[in-house]
Amino acid sequence: MTTHQQRSRRLLLLSSLISALLLTLSFTPVTRADENPNPNATWAAWGLAVDFPNQQLRVRFATYVGDETPQVLDSISGQDITSDCTVHGTLTFDGDYAIFDGQTYIECELPNWGEQAAILAPHMAGFYQGTCDCSPSASPFWISADLVLDPVAAANPVFDGSEVGFTFNLPSNGSSAKTRVTQSSGTFLSPAWTVNPNGNRMLVGRYGPVVEAIVSHFGGLQYLTDSRWKEYFTTQVTGNKMGQWLESPSEYWRTSMAPNYTMNTGSATVQIGYETSTGNMLHGKLRKLRVDPGCRGS
Repeated sequence: MTTHQQRSRRLLLLSSLISALLLTLSFTPVTRADENPNPNATWAAWGLAVDFPNQQLRVRFATYVGDETPQVLDSISGQDITSDCTVHGTLTFDGDYAIFDGQTYIECELPNWGEQAAILAPHMAGFYQGTCDCSPSASPFWISADLVLDPVAAANPVFDGSEVGFTFNLPSNGSSAKTRVTQSSGTFLSPAWTVNPNGNRMLVGRYGPVVEAIVSHFGGLQYLTDSRWKEYFTTQVTGNKMGQWLESPSEYWRTSMAPNYTMNTGSATVQIGYETSTGNMLHGKLRKLRVDPGCRGS
């Protein structure tokens, strides 16, 4: 082998090693904004983001803390937990929508977010106890989805977080549907809204000012094309109100909810497109799902 060939071979090997290192780093994007404890934090939350880029399931998880300004102070973000999820049935696609045909659902194991919250804000000892009595006027709770419901009568469970403390369903008669969020303290049930064959996009939640702060901090919800949702949530979805923003066309609604709900702060199993208590399944197509519940620390 000539000297030139040896040099070329070494350069090729070095290039391969660098590529492998970069590839490894690209799959370990977990980041923390601030390595110091956050003594001013008054609440903590976790976020689950589900989408299907290039017709592949992707599930990401974050734990974060904030204050009543409101703002996000710190986070452990970029946790890809796709490998902790199992597809039951066969997941097929229509563009960037995953098809839930009434026989397919996704099950995911969530990290122990209470332990992560305690790392970010050690003074909130309540997160060590396994459950938290959550005040909606002091901590975030919101769910958002971009989906198309099939024109059939179905219970349409989108997210079953019963092990955590809440569920999210869109019961439909085929032409209209309602939004149902069930927490330990009660159930939010919206008025009927029209099932759009081209898809509906929605945001439902409590403590609107911090919802907007979280979205501003992390990004997302670009599929909500009417920016007026921000003003509605920050000014109207406050106190003990649960509110909803729906597109398209834009509709909004709010109602009072019981003040507190209980949420599990440990690891849990959740389902997307399936309800464990009834066996009901989602009939439709899902492009994006975002789930962000939180609790005020003690």
